[in-house]
Amino acid sequence: MLKNEIGKLGAPNRDGSVLTLLSASISVKHEAPGLYDKLSKRKVRVDTLADLVAHLTEKHDDMVKRMAQTPTMEAKGGQRVLGECLSDLVLHHQCSMPLAQALQLFCLASDDRNAKQPLMMTFLETYLRTDTMKLESFCRNSTTGLKAGDLNLLSFSKLSSESLWEAPGLSRLSSSLDSNYAAYWSQLWSTAVKLMCFAPDDIPKLEKRCKEIADSSSPLFSSMRRAPNEDLMTAFSKLQSLLVHLHQECAANNASDLFPGRLAVTDIVFDALVSDQNDRSAVCRYLKERARSGLGVDRKDLELNDLLEAIQWVERTTKSAPIVTEPAPGPAAQPPDAGDNDNRDTKQTKIADQKKALESQGGIVFNGRFQCWHCGEIGDGDRPHDSRKCNQSKPCLNCGGLGHPTSICRAPVKATFNANRQLLNLPIVCAPCIAQLPEEDDEPMVVPDASVLYGIF
Repeated sequence: MLKNEIGKLGAPNRDGSVLTLLSASISVKHEAPGLYDKLSKRKVRVDTLADLVAHLTEKHDDMVKRMAQTPTMEAKGGQRVLGECLSDLVLHHQCSMPLAQALQLFCLASDDRNAKQPLMMTFLETYLRTDTMKLESFCRNSTTGLKAGDLNLLSFSKLSSESLWEAPGLSRLSSSLDSNYAAYWSQLWSTAVKLMCFAPDDIPKLEKRCKEIADSSSPLFSSMRRAPNEDLMTAFSKLQSLLVHLHQECAANNASDLFPGRLAVTDIVFDALVSDQNDRSAVCRYLKERARSGLGVDRKDLELNDLLEAIQWVERTTKSAPIVTEPAPGPAAQPPDAGDNDNRDTKQTKIADQKKALESQGGIVFNGRFQCWHCGEIGDGDRPHDSRKCNQSKPCLNCGGLGHPTSICRAPVKATFNANRQLLNLPIVCAPCIAQLPEEDDEPMVVPDASVLYGIF
């Protein structure tokens, strides 16, 4: 009988209360033999989870108090404290992970200093009575509070308090009755932590902050705006920290859908870092005509690294510190839009002129429909690979350099492209004079990786 099996773990079978069952469901001696032996030598009895909690409260009440106060903190802060305490129990007190999680749950359910203690007790009893087939749905829905349907399980249950010994949740958590008990403890702990640290008022506040961070007229956005003469990377780092923190808050409250999308984040960064209208227009021109080795980039494909590179280029070419002013009235300039056909035509015309000039000098140019502009490989119905990555890893066939496509090389070297023509079985073209195309800007541009922001989506 299940009750007898639980009794073998060292728990007295006096009653069937939630705390008694929680205490009986896990063996301290089995989960933490080192800790059990050490305390036994000191004549400290820790046969059950309740005994261990009593010892911990006596010797380390500061930790127990921290755990009990987490429901009054903001979601992210409370979860961080519980995580730190969990690590302390495992690393410094020799508890296994399931035992540490059970100990935290017992503390949250038994400590009067926990403002949500009644809710925790109700949650644990509901969990114990929930059938394993419905467990996934129950845990997913409980992270934002118990639902009426869950409470009906308690209100109209025909099970008596004593029959909790036969509830399905108890066998799930017992190491002697279920080989997956550790996974069930982890699921229970994760759900309980989110429930304890969730406050209904947090969602409207987060929704308001997520709207304000994308509103250039809001006080929150104004606090993020780059100050006059402030270093670009310093301003971006502060903005990035705020955005990451807000996303983590949304995730902690199961409200990640409130956080702005990828393109919206790019717009926020653009508006916060570049306020001068002339600079904004110059950045947009760079993105359309010069970004990604002269290929340009559309707004739908725009990444933060592209934007930071463009801002750096604009500020470097002006040879002066950026002048940051309040945005002028009227519609603000936006990063390039995918539907801007006129600009696309201008870019294609420019590329065609570059290829024609290169061909006239005898350089190697690839014009195939499904051909890589850099190495000349032909794909089957599509480009064989990304030519931008190709030109970063393979030398240009016209000059031997890296970082630009062979087909629009601006500094072709006759000896280089003639040697490569022989390797490719192309005819040698004798140009009367090889004049280098004007350089755009040879100085390398160092742009820190901004992918951490895209990693949160």
